[in-house]
Amino acid sequence: MAYSEGLAAVRKGNKWGYLDSTGKVMTEPVYDDAASFHEGLAAVKKEGRYGFINREIKVAIPFEFSMAGRFSEGLAAVANSKNQWGYIDKNGKVVIAFAFTFADMFNEGVARVMKGSSMKYIDLSGKEVKE
Repeated sequence: MAYSEGLAAVRKGNKWGYLDSTGKVMTEPVYDDAASFHEGLAAVKKEGRYGFINREIKVAIPFEFSMAGRFSEGLAAVANSKNQWGYIDKNGKVVIAFAFTFADMFNEGVARVMKGSSMKYIDLSGKEVKE
């Protein structure tokens, strides 16, 4: 994986860890899955659940999600145990309820989501954006 925000996820066997830009091991491979850093946080999977770590490799948001996307514009799409998607802020607080069957990352203040079989766009407050 490429470096992002000075760190890179690396795989050893079937586990993931992180290296800094000098090649120093920041954490031994302990994660089942590991994403690149965005806005200071990275989604990682441990024991079947996703959470987020900060650049010091400390847990910033507990491992309580079935899936997790990357942070963009201060929010990350995450799925609960029922595979419903919503959005959390960098404190792990749900700011857009788990109401979607699909949720993309935000770009220029909007994100593509799916509710049932209907694709739509929402703003950072969760309100539908009319085309």
